[in-house]
Amino acid sequence: MLPEALYLKQHVPPAPCHSSQGFEEVIQTNLDTTAAPIANAAEINCRTCHQIHTTYTNADWALKTTASFTTRTGASLDLAAAGGSANLCARCHQPRKASPWITDPNGTDSLNVTSTRWGPHHGPQGTMVAGLAAFEIGGATYGNSPHRNVASCGTCHGGYAQGDLVGGHTLHMTNPETGDNVKVCQNAGCHPEATDFDVDGVQTQIRGMYQTLKVQLATAGVLDTNTMLLKKKGKYTEATLAVYWNFCLVDADRSMGVHNYKYTRDMLQAGINYFNAKGL
Repeated sequence: MLPEALYLKQHVPPAPCHSSQGFEEVIQTNLDTTAAPIANAAEINCRTCHQIHTTYTNADWALKTTASFTTRTGASLDLAAAGGSANLCARCHQPRKASPWITDPNGTDSLNVTSTRWGPHHGPQGTMVAGLAAFEIGGATYGNSPHRNVASCGTCHGGYAQGDLVGGHTLHMTNPETGDNVKVCQNAGCHPEATDFDVDGVQTQIRGMYQTLKVQLATAGVLDTNTMLLKKKGKYTEATLAVYWNFCLVDADRSMGVHNYKYTRDMLQAGINYFNAKGL
């Protein structure tokens, strides 16, 4: 496998989140792709996010953007905590629409899916924190946890650093040597008694619900648990695809409820209820 830097020089797609120049372009144009492939594309680096060597003053540490924006699924996103710094992160950390697209998440009409890779593109953490992009199933409404309004991505991922293992500009939250970097939770004054990220058993609960829905999707012939993709191409009802989409959001989010516990819990429960009603 080619090193990332060499890969980017030889493969110059117009995708905005895989090159520094591409990202800089789309935050100016508000488009999903660059106007053309990027020659000699640079990997994501300090200049991607910061105004480095622009004025040669302290202002160069400023972020390229903190503005709210419209997500690729059509929702307005504004993570206002910490001056909106998480809005920059969410520009990439969001899902994009799949084709065919769901117009009625409770519909019985079938959509013909031509790829087993149908679903949200990986990296939906920004919209998960914001409580966006999931389909509401069976009339359910989804709540939001305090993290949505009181924390930014940098609050936690760029918090208390332990060398180059977790925190700081590593953005890592856990490491085999350090375990969960719970000092960011303690230092913020939010969870002073936390010993890991499973605060109040939240991750244990979400993992259990995730596993329940995973089994239901597999039993229904929707999910291939080896690849974690759709089992097969073909026709699925819009409602079934909506449940699968939501499951994929939780799977790709990776936080198992930490980013937005209530939103994650409620969307999983709606999916479980959907299959319970079918006897699965």
